Amino acid sequence: MGGGLGSYFSLRLRPGSGSGDGEAILEAEFPKSQGYLGGTKYFTVPGFSSKSRSSVAVTLVKQGERLEVLLNKAKVFQSDKAVPAGLLFDQLSFNQGGTFNPNDRMFVSNVTILKK
Repeated sequence: MGGGLGSYFSLRLRPGSGSGDGEAILEAEFPKSQGYLGGTKYFTVPGFSSKSRSSVAVTLVKQGERLEVLLNKAKVFQSDKAVPAGLLFDQLSFNQGGTFNPNDRMFVSNVTILKK
């Protein structure tokens, strides 16, 4: 995912096939800071499928070096030393990958970025 881009953090969601559970994929790399989150981690997202009209509430909480990832209010990842404390995120993007059926519908809403 990073492809020589330096530090990055990525969270991807993929609905399950039919009525199967979906998947979340967390990737990160901080090449100039050793000992932090790196590589790829996979999580199941129950009830998120291509068959149902379901949604996923995603919450990312970064406090200092600590990172929490919650999907539908259930904590799926937590690390006290995940992201360098001084790292400032300078980009947020939403991408749709793969083939797109004209009948598919995706909605992104209620995006809030807070600094505490």
